[in-house]
Amino acid sequence: MADPEVDDTLNETLDDSLWSLGVYDAHCHPTDTMDVVPEIPKRKIRTLTIMATKAEDQELVAQVARNYPDRVVPSFGWHPWFSHRLLDDMKAGASGVTISKTEHYRSVLTNEPTEAFIETLPEPKPLSQFITETRNYLEEFPSALVGEVETESA
Repeated sequence: MADPEVDDTLNETLDDSLWSLGVYDAHCHPTDTMDVVPEIPKRKIRTLTIMATKAEDQELVAQVARNYPDRVVPSFGWHPWFSHRLLDDMKAGASGVTISKTEHYRSVLTNEPTEAFIETLPEPKPLSQFITETRNYLEEFPSALVGEVETESA
């Protein structure tokens, strides 16, 4: 079992040296629980890279970056866990064909989803809209990153 006096000495040493070098969190999600966001200025970490993961938190990441511009690097993107909620309208848009919510989810989910299950899912976000919004965020935040990205394999 660790000696508490040794642990305290180690913590003091870390406080004195490690923190003075600057600590950076390169991947975090404070927008998952917004109640931690006001704590950002109280933390010893110099910079947080805050990741967006789905439609609902893109603007939350932008808001946090606006509130703490010297402490936050925003990263806009869409986590693969939520990729089923993106509707690829880039190909369909050129032909003018629209795809219903039901058709979309039936085409991207495995194991034929029931209509009742599909009703619980949000309207899928058109990829073209997501790209436009992301471009706008990148123009507003030139140092922002693009992360949590799903790519289609060839």
